[in-house]
Amino acid sequence: MILELNRVACARGGRLLFAGLSLSLAAGEAAIVTGPNGIGKSSLLRLAAGLIAPFEGRVTRSGR
Repeated sequence: MILELNRVACARGGRLLFAGLSLSLAAGEAAIVTGPNGIGKSSLLRLAAGLIAPFEGRVTRSGR
């Protein structure tokens, strides 16, 4: 797997944005993230990129 999110949770500004989120992407796969403002789309992308750490759960990029 290129990217694997295992039961991650993210809180920003004292507010829980999402919890229990899991996602696996292999090389060549893509995902689309949509939703209303403030729901955590940018935070999810920051988690996937390694710019922020999950509140709980695990993020693995390229097996690391």
